[in-house]
Amino acid sequence: MRAGVKSALKVLGGLLALVILGPLLTGLIMKGLAPAVAPPGKLVDVGGHKLHIHCSGSLRGAPPVLIEAGLGLSSSYYHWIQVNLARSTKVCSYDRAGFGWSEPSKRSRELGEVVEELHALLDKAGFERPFVFAGHSIGAIIVREYAARYPGELAGLAFLDGSHPDQTRRLGLENLIKKEELEQGVELYRLMVRTGLSRLYDPSLTLMKSEYPESVFAALQYTSDGSYFDAVLAEYDGLVPLTDRARPRDDFGDKPTIVIQAGKTWDASELPESVDPANIAAGWPELQKETAALSTRGRYVVVDHATHMSLIYHEAYANQAADFIRELLQATH
Repeated sequence: MRAGVKSALKVLGGLLALVILGPLLTGLIMKGLAPAVAPPGKLVDVGGHKLHIHCSGSLRGAPPVLIEAGLGLSSSYYHWIQVNLARSTKVCSYDRAGFGWSEPSKRSRELGEVVEELHALLDKAGFERPFVFAGHSIGAIIVREYAARYPGELAGLAFLDGSHPDQTRRLGLENLIKKEELEQGVELYRLMVRTGLSRLYDPSLTLMKSEYPESVFAALQYTSDGSYFDAVLAEYDGLVPLTDRARPRDDFGDKPTIVIQAGKTWDASELPESVDPANIAAGWPELQKETAALSTRGRYVVVDHATHMSLIYHEAYANQAADFIRELLQATH
């Protein structure tokens, strides 16, 4: 009987080893065989580290467009918007320190530091001014600060489902993402990337695999490594608190401004019990409209059926957003 039990345990142990080691070894092989993905743009020294900026299209009588990414996102996520706008003008996306192909920074990720690094990047890259600044998600906070510091450099402002300085309090989002939960999630994802398991299943990219060209998806996988995880945590500390902090009222004057909201607010099933989905459904549009009202030439529009992320990764929704920005370009003349 004991011999039978030992034999069964050996078989079970072997099966468990196959279940665990099989995917792990497959992932490591896939990770090892995956080629390096070269940056599509250029690396520019901004003082101690280099930032990546990728430009396409050409100036055709309209100001250039600069895309500012959301928290934890690289320039590659904005592929469709950049491709669309490049048909009309010069458009650039870039990677903040530690993301995409940009080198990490030893400096803080406080808002002022991020804005000054960007300003240095644009100077050294020879980026034309004035330009239209388009910010997605937390990128909207960076757009606001840049506009406050360098108002003469902007021809217009575009917000893609942008964060609002007062959203945490007014929407009751204090417990949406706790720091310790984020750290645990980041460490788990870091482990998946290091072992190659993310090559088999990547929870952060699964929905997007069929949305992007193969080369773009490969770039997303390649850049979700290295300094990415530390950069996410650093920006969470430096930028996210700015969505729950009093800020002097921004004033965009008469600069053409477009606020593009995703039609679908957060799914109730994805929210903790402490967050009221009805409050978000009613409050998020109000915050977006308030941003539009900061300009005497502000406009508020909605991309129906789009979510906060599909607004940029789903080609049809991204094209709608880009078309709205194109209308803004025409208004800058």
